[in-house]
This record gives sequence, C-alpha cells and structure tokens, in this order.
Amino acid sequence: MKFRFDGLRKGWLACAAFAACLTLVAGCGAPSGGRTAAEASEDAGGDRTQVESDARSTRNERTVEDTRVANQTRTVGPAKGDLEPPSAGLTDLDRALGLAKHSLETLEKVKDYTGLFTKRELIGGELAEERDAMKVRHQPFSVYLRVIEPASSAGQEVIYVDGRNDGNLIAHTVGLGSSLIGRVSLDPAGMIAKRGNRYTIKDVGLKNLVKKLIDLGSRKELFRDSTVEIKESEFAERPCTQVEISSPRPVGDFRLATARIVIDRDWDVPVHYEAYEWPPEGEKPSLSETYSYYDLQFDVGLTDTDFDPDNPEYAFP
Repeated sequence: MKFRFDGLRKGWLACAAFAACLTLVAGCGAPSGGRTAAEASEDAGGDRTQVESDARSTRNERTVEDTRVANQTRTVGPAKGDLEPPSAGLTDLDRALGLAKHSLETLEKVKDYTGLFTKRELIGGELAEERDAMKVRHQPFSVYLRVIEPASSAGQEVIYVDGRNDGNLIAHTVGLGSSLIGRVSLDPAGMIAKRGNRYTIKDVGLKNLVKKLIDLGSRKELFRDSTVEIKESEFAERPCTQVEISSPRPVGDFRLATARIVIDRDWDVPVHYEAYEWPPEGEKPSLSETYSYYDLQFDVGLTDTDFDPDNPEYAFP
C-alpha cells in the first residue's frame, strides 16, 4: 500500500497520516525518554563507567531473536587489511589516524554484515536513545533497520538501497493508523526522515563511521592542543584498542571536547564511538553522540531479498 496525501479523502485522516509519519526515522527512532543537556552534562572520564554499564545492560536485555553478545566470541571476523598497523615514530594523532585507515582497509574487503546497533544522540537538548537490528551491504550500499527500543517505536522498519526507489528510503510506522498509512517513501535528507536524527540513513554503518573519523583526524589544525591516548581496553567482552582524543577548549566553531573510538582488535573494525562537545557558555562538556555495534556477523551473504520491503519476514504493509 503506497502512502499518498492526495489519496486521503478526509482531512482528519491526512492529519493522522502526517503525524504518524513524523515518528518515522531513517534507522533511528524518534526521541523517547530523553534527558536535558544539563542532565547529560558530565565529565568525559566519568561517563566511561556509564557506557560500560549500558553495554552490559544492553547485552542482558537482548532477545533470542537478536542473538546474545556472547555469540560474538564465536563469530568469524573479516579478513584484515593489507596495510601494516601504525608503528612507533609517529605522533599519537598519526597513530590514531593510522588505526582508522587500517580499519577502512579491512572494511573494504567486507561485502556485508548484520548486527545490533545502539545509539544515543543529543537532539534538541535531549538525549534520544535507540536500539535497532541491522543489515548492511556495501555494494550497492543497502541498509535494513528494525527498531527494537524504545517500545513506542518497536517494529518500525526502514530500507534504503543506493540507486533504487528514486533515491528514497522505504519505511513504515507502527501503532494506530499504521495499516491505513502503509509504507512510505521519503527523501533520506528530508525533514520527516531526519526527525530525531543527527545524520541520515545514508551515513549508517561501520565504513561510514571510519570515513568520518579519518576526515576529522586529517584536519590536524583542529587538534594542535589536543592530547591523544591509545590503550588496550575491552568492549562487549572482546579485546579492543581504545583511542581517546581530548581538546582543552573549542577551536572556533569546532566544539569537540572528547572523542573515544573503540576498535575490536580481532576484527579490526570500530565497535564503539562516543563524543562530547563543549557547550556555548562555560559549562562542562556533555555527551553529544554515541554509537555501538554488537553481535556482528560478517559476510553472511545478504541478497536483494534482505533489502526488499516485500520480504515475507518483514512487517511492511
């Protein structure tokens, strides 16, 4: 069933359809249970414990359908890139940049993957949190997302395939009126699709995250006074390397205070990223965004069916 405003004969139905569409997200649900920026404000070091606690909580709450984090230890990872890992003799920022480039080299060899994607983003002064089941294919770039949490958006699905559907994403809402609205076709960069999101569905995925980090790290003038720490860590019960970059003050409009990137040492891909930003006026940095990937399965052989809204395993009307 296609959504068309001109096909709705009654004004109240058109209003209901538009309101329901506003809850759709490009792979990220509308804010639910958000906190104010003031409440989210905390020093970067103190939030590390909370992030680890969130990761443990997420693992404990996972359903059988979405596979437990413990299964990660039995997952075959991607073939690592041919580049040699960064060596001594470089600045810490160069070493961090080298890790990201090596990770991108690894991901260039990955055809597809599935997993669980969680995010927190500061939107309109509130932290919006969401957990999605994810499928990603690199050629053509394709994304399938199904919302697991928050409960108000659970069951929403969205599909985007580069070069198809006139460049639009296909999605459906849930709840009252969803059967009347049916599936909708939305511009990924449009107001409705981006509502409740810092980025579009075209920015989703591990490779896009790494490219973003490389682009950022290449602007070395922004990090003249920054400190970089690279150390061993653990995430989702897997050995990792953590890179932490801290800036003592804003640089013009560049307000990044702290960024943490956690790279799985076996898979050579980032599994967690979090960023804190300086507020406009002399407050402590606050969390602006965090993205985590769990239960990753690489090169599982995804096909066009996995990115087809008519897939009988999906709930598209």
